[in-house]
Amino acid sequence: MLVASRLLAGAGGVILNVVMTKMLVDWFAGKEISTAMAIFINSWPVGIAAALLTLPLIAASGDLTLAWWAVTAVILAGLVLLLMFYRSPMGATTAPSLRIAQLPVYALVLASTIWALYNAALAMVFSFGPALLKDQGWTLAAAGSVISAFMVVFSVAVPLGGILADKTGRANAIIIVSLAAFAVLMPLVPVLPPFAVAVVFLIVGGLFALAAGPIMTLPSSILPPASRTFGMGVFFSIYYVVMMVAPRVAGELADWTGNAGIALIAGAGMAAICILVLFLFGKARRKLTPA
Repeated sequence: MLVASRLLAGAGGVILNVVMTKMLVDWFAGKEISTAMAIFINSWPVGIAAALLTLPLIAASGDLTLAWWAVTAVILAGLVLLLMFYRSPMGATTAPSLRIAQLPVYALVLASTIWALYNAALAMVFSFGPALLKDQGWTLAAAGSVISAFMVVFSVAVPLGGILADKTGRANAIIIVSLAAFAVLMPLVPVLPPFAVAVVFLIVGGLFALAAGPIMTLPSSILPPASRTFGMGVFFSIYYVVMMVAPRVAGELADWTGNAGIALIAGAGMAAICILVLFLFGKARRKLTPA
């Protein structure tokens, strides 16, 4: 029953992610969409941080069952708020049938690849960063503090990237600077002295976060309104596959080499690949007829 519940909740989470992204695109396409996307996707790390802060306290004051009920209450509150306040924007449409041929498949695959590799590179930091720092002689508490600080700076900077993209109209430039910072600076971590490691993590956290919102606007720039729901489903399908495979591959490389730093280098390689894919996406988008 627990496994079945987990699968059902996971499926619901995936569907919610796809549909809510489409709803956001309907509301903000052509008007500050980078800012809206940045705030939307930032709910993930902020929500995790809030859960880590509150759920242990709830469980300690009662038991694990009470913590589960607290999560359920938050979900129900979200459902009630959605039913009470959400309205579809004027002009939003849903395709009466799903036709894959209607999708700009090549450009959509490129956009989803960028988002997938971006998140996989981020996962290398919080998955393997503590192990790398521990191998360098850091205590587990100190290593965890540095990575936590990275995530805090990342969460704060994500909306700033969206605002910058909307205010300047230079979304691609922001994405490239962000990815390049990760690709160049992160491989330095294994060879830097301890006092510089924390500084690099904080700088990379702030710069790498700027690309999140602008990257999530890429699908909306190529998907016509009638194809957005199905298109975002394809977009997230590729994302979830890559996110399932990439950390495992990085872990195998780290085990094979005996060096957790190889995972961060792999993440830097993913960021560099994203820059190349972004260039290909730009060429593909220019060939499409504007929706």
